[in-house]
Amino acid sequence: MTIPTLIANYKEKALENQFKRSYAVLNQALLSAQSQLGYLPKCYYEYNANTPNTVSGCTELTENFLSSLKIVKTCKDHAFENGCIPEYRGVDDILKEQHKDDEDYDEDYWQDYAIRNCGGFSTSNIRNRNSSYVLADGTILFFYDQTGCLIIGLDINGMNGPNKWGYDLFSLSIKSDGNRFRYEGDICISAEEGGRSFKQMYADVFH
Repeated sequence: MTIPTLIANYKEKALENQFKRSYAVLNQALLSAQSQLGYLPKCYYEYNANTPNTVSGCTELTENFLSSLKIVKTCKDHAFENGCIPEYRGVDDILKEQHKDDEDYDEDYWQDYAIRNCGGFSTSNIRNRNSSYVLADGTILFFYDQTGCLIIGLDINGMNGPNKWGYDLFSLSIKSDGNRFRYEGDICISAEEGGRSFKQMYADVFH
């Protein structure tokens, strides 16, 4: 086995360990928030696709969720400028890159498509509008929109690279069967080239 291969394997294993740690921290914060409130707030996506999603309790859940985390820095907006996040790319820039070699490529189409469907994770909103939080262990999380912790971006190793979706950066949303919360992934943004989806990373880590 060559030295470059050994280094690549080491980095991959390190990211898997960080994923496992960060995922456990988030899920524990959700359970703690539910315990503090004494009930299950209405802020989750249903497992049953035929049941409407509910978001009316997101404010109270988010407040208790954040209080359960060891946050060392908060940016309510302009997170990139204020040093809470590195230079992430959003769904609009990723889609444009993924389709740039299409025969009928139309940059404006993919920009509009991204904003219509997942605007909260556009490059501009991630860097300038969304609330972001840096945890004591370096993990970074940022909200998709005003629903707070319902949908988040999670950077498992913070400012360290590569800061790419599917490597150290993942999108998650709260799911529930009405009894308990759980974060699941792959909402709005898929893995960048060479990366792993949240589901694949989860399977690799918790196999």
